[in-house]
Amino acid sequence: MKTRFIVVVTLLIACLAATSAAYDRTPIGTWEWIEYQEEVDSHTYPGDVGYTTQLTFQEDGTYIEFRDEVPVAIGEFTYGESEIYPGQTIPILTITVDGTGETFAYDVFPDNALTIYYGHDGWWPDYPLDRYVRRTAVVSSEQSSWSAIKLLFR
Repeated sequence: MKTRFIVVVTLLIACLAATSAAYDRTPIGTWEWIEYQEEVDSHTYPGDVGYTTQLTFQEDGTYIEFRDEVPVAIGEFTYGESEIYPGQTIPILTITVDGTGETFAYDVFPDNALTIYYGHDGWWPDYPLDRYVRRTAVVSSEQSSWSAIKLLFR
């Protein structure tokens, strides 16, 4: 009985430690778009629009957006927190491309999912939103030339 109690207490402590452990909420990395959600029951997926989108946030503050793994926008980004009402903050992300900056609420969840919110309900981030998953393979920001591709097959 005493051994069973010790095992149960140990498992409980392990579960509490795992759920309370801090996770990385920074957007640094490369993200693959998986869904646009206009509202609760309105979803659009990459297969619906016929292309994929990737976002890369580099540690030096460089932002690169890819469509089908080809760079389509390069700029800068910053991230931090903003107080939406006393004592309540949310993560914010500012992306600047061609001198125009936009600020969004965002969150990175423990399952390596990034959500960028475009709307809000007065204070709190809301629909519409985009969801991304963290990629383990990095998208190259170098543009290939036809000559370089031909060299691969010689």
